[in-house]
Amino acid sequence: MYCRPDIKSAVEVTNWLSSGLQPVLLENVVPNLSRLALAGHSSGGYVAFALALGNANITMNLKFLASIGIDPVAGANKCMKSVPKILTSMMGCIPCSCAHDGLNYAEFFKECKENCHGFVISEYGHTDMLDDDFCNNCLGTSIGKLMGSMCKSGKGDKTLMTECASGLVVAMLMAQLEGESGKLDAIVDNSIIVPVKLEVMEASQP
Repeated sequence: MYCRPDIKSAVEVTNWLSSGLQPVLLENVVPNLSRLALAGHSSGGYVAFALALGNANITMNLKFLASIGIDPVAGANKCMKSVPKILTSMMGCIPCSCAHDGLNYAEFFKECKENCHGFVISEYGHTDMLDDDFCNNCLGTSIGKLMGSMCKSGKGDKTLMTECASGLVVAMLMAQLEGESGKLDAIVDNSIIVPVKLEVMEASQP
């Protein structure tokens, strides 16, 4: 049965954790593999959801308690959905885009069935998560800058956006894995200052 190479690799790393992680850690460090989370950006966000939902077509010996998609994308367009298909919507063909409607974060969030949170950093775009000098020597130009010119991109300092995104990830992981929801609640309630304009999507409840 077909399995994408990136998903297959992620499953292999996950299965390696049970036997391979402890020997490479310091003697007094013991990992808690019962509280795992997986996160990814763009197609990596799609991979994170595919693994968390058990749609990888490969047996995993561990489970994830949380999955975080940073502007996840499930294909180039609705006629070219990523495999395995984890989104249920299908509304006909649309032009390619970096993160098109129906295949982007909004659709992932809409189809989440259990407790989840969604945030939109509205003044920045899909490729702003890439470093400007990403793969600078591969093609003689920066892929980060090239993709930024093709997709929506913010005009401000990307450092503020990445810091905000990182803070959101930490707050959600603390709430889900550690039961410490104070930071996340403060962000949702707009009682904490964030460095960029942040929109809170309506939370889905179990």
